[in-house]
Amino acid sequence: MLGIVIATHGTLSNGMKDAAEVIVGNTENMVTVNLNAGDDVEQLGKKINNAILEVNQDDGVMVLVDLVSASPYNQSVLVTNQLEQELKDKVYIVGGVNLPMLLEVINHQILGTEIETVAKLAEEQGRESIGSWHAPIGEDEDEIDEIKEFKASIEKEGLELLGIESVAVHDAIKAGTKDRDHYIDNYIQTIRNLAACDIHLVCYSFKPIFGWAKTHLKYENPDGSYSLVFDQSVVENMDASEMFQLINSQSNGFKLPGWEEERLKKFNDLMEMYKDITEDDLFDNLAYFLKKVIPVCEEVDVKLGIHPDDPPWEIFNLPRVTKNLEDYKRIINIIDSPYNGVTLCTGSLGANPETDLVKVIFNGVIRPDHGRSIWDEVAMPGYGLYDRALGFTYLRGLHEAIKKSQK
Repeated sequence: MLGIVIATHGTLSNGMKDAAEVIVGNTENMVTVNLNAGDDVEQLGKKINNAILEVNQDDGVMVLVDLVSASPYNQSVLVTNQLEQELKDKVYIVGGVNLPMLLEVINHQILGTEIETVAKLAEEQGRESIGSWHAPIGEDEDEIDEIKEFKASIEKEGLELLGIESVAVHDAIKAGTKDRDHYIDNYIQTIRNLAACDIHLVCYSFKPIFGWAKTHLKYENPDGSYSLVFDQSVVENMDASEMFQLINSQSNGFKLPGWEEERLKKFNDLMEMYKDITEDDLFDNLAYFLKKVIPVCEEVDVKLGIHPDDPPWEIFNLPRVTKNLEDYKRIINIIDSPYNGVTLCTGSLGANPETDLVKVIFNGVIRPDHGRSIWDEVAMPGYGLYDRALGFTYLRGLHEAIKKSQK
């Protein structure tokens, strides 16, 4: 059987052997040698020599060291040169040992591969297993291509893409964790990418965990149509974690934004993240975000509109900062800029009867966002196409009437 000696500074060799055994189980014919602070280098050479002799079973010995030209490597070379020629020819020393390299050697030890081949494969594996990854915060050509493709799919139908709903705000930003600046940088780059594609309007929200919540996704109305409904009494008798099951059980097979399965897997972590966050904390985190992002929006001409809470009150003791018109005024006052705007979702804000929507002066893009399911249409809950088309017709008619009345 191939012999394996790991010789490193400190107890790195012990740790690597332990890590390997976590992955592949107990190992055989492997010895570790350590060079600790203050150790005599000549004694290190004797330890390596004894380790080579201990694991030698005439199939060769791989000596894996951490640094080329450092003491474990140099002593390995010295003692190997002093071995009898027959054993000397079967000892290979490889520097720069890492865990993938060690696992490669163990694998070929089990397979009984010739040591000359093992040495070559170990070096290749150690080198090729090195890599790095970082979430991109520079120009993201893939994202730009994705935006262009999406925009083209709309324009080919003779329509114009005026805005995006939404560019999601990462929970690290909303909760104000130590990683928030990284995700704000990502957000800023997406803003720049949208501007580069001539898109200048973004809807976003700043809601903890639940971007929107309903208790009934197919509530039958007296006229036979189906719509979304929120019943507070249902929520009061359930745990927050049960909302995912409630929503997904009524999704009719559609993938609903904000209720994806991958988000459900993070639910407990998200609840822990927000457990000590107060309404003031959430607002401060929003202010921090806007003070970083709005100057960039002004630079590249992209207007932001924050979406109200849905429903516009606290649920499951999670804070809310976009509940009503007073919240909106507070947010607008963070930065006095036309790029720091709001999304006037009448369905969300209007769910609170104390909110007087008529008092709101609004100047911006208007669209029918949600619609009932009518005429036996099978649609994503809340997004009936026929009803939204009717809503668009009503809006066009009202717009025309107003324009004509001004003549």
